[in-house]
Amino acid sequence: MTSYKQKLRQDIWRLCEQVAVEQRQYDAARAAKHFFQSGLLNKYQHIACYMSLPREMNTQPLLKHIIDKRQQCYLPVIDKKHHGVMRFAIYRPGDCLITNKWGIAEPTNDAEKIRTQDLDIIIMPLTAFDRQGNRLGSGAGYYDRTLAGINHLQQRPVLCGYAYRFQQVEQLVPDDWDVPLDMVLTEQGITIVRDNHSG
Repeated sequence: MTSYKQKLRQDIWRLCEQVAVEQRQYDAARAAKHFFQSGLLNKYQHIACYMSLPREMNTQPLLKHIIDKRQQCYLPVIDKKHHGVMRFAIYRPGDCLITNKWGIAEPTNDAEKIRTQDLDIIIMPLTAFDRQGNRLGSGAGYYDRTLAGINHLQQRPVLCGYAYRFQQVEQLVPDDWDVPLDMVLTEQGITIVRDNHSG
């Protein structure tokens, strides 16, 4: 199973890297527009997103919509005290960002944090997803560890995957520790995959 997932990651990353620059910009703008028009920015105040890597769907248009709407925007920060776990720190335009060991820009470790369960929605990267909301990440496991046990909370954030539509696959076999998504945002729109926590 591990070798299958790693091959799937490599295949999809290869497809992502083949997307032309102009198409990347167009798709990211479309995805951000779908998010803006969905009304989720009016519904949620505390929104976590992330700084995308070059091969990923660009999050900059999405972040601009969130900030322009004057919502509270948060970015993941690798927790230096707890191995393999992230925390979420507030992000404002002009804030100092540093590059972590994965090449991802994040706020400094002393930036103001929020408890994960106090976020309204977490927009998260993925390598692949299916119709059931199963998510295949990059393999580092940061989101899985950070979100462990979240489904047992009385109140918890909506989990929204962010990707190109072609990253959808027929079926993923989840591991015991995987946390399923509630919705997925692509350049083609928002797909609700689980209704029980999406409202």
